[in-house]
Amino acid sequence: MGKKSLEELQKANLPKATAESVGIEISGKDEQIGRRIFDNYFSIFVCPKSTDSENGSELLGSQKCIACDSRLDGMLGMFQWELAHGEGSCCECGYLSRAIHKIQDEKGEDFASLGFTILQYHPDELHRKEEESDADSV
Repeated sequence: MGKKSLEELQKANLPKATAESVGIEISGKDEQIGRRIFDNYFSIFVCPKSTDSENGSELLGSQKCIACDSRLDGMLGMFQWELAHGEGSCCECGYLSRAIHKIQDEKGEDFASLGFTILQYHPDELHRKEEESDADSV
């Protein structure tokens, strides 16, 4: 399968990630606050696209790139780290991701952190650099 363009992905109306789609269970007296903070943070990412691994092994991974369908996680994963802390991309197509998450509350104070959880940026949150330079020249 070929790589999907940013424009194709933006037209696809992909669901945004939520605490539930990322696998975070929230309960207790502060459930509403926690859900609001997590869902606000995760809204810049696409809901993780998961597939069944071939033989049920977590080592093989289950998450695929939304742009090119390459496996991102697991032993054969195509995720690569970038220069910015926690940021990365798909080795095959370069679609941007974040794997280290420092989540802050509304006051900017540390709320939670997630280690190595690959989430790809939602296509609606991305734009091409050419669009920026075109706008500057107008």
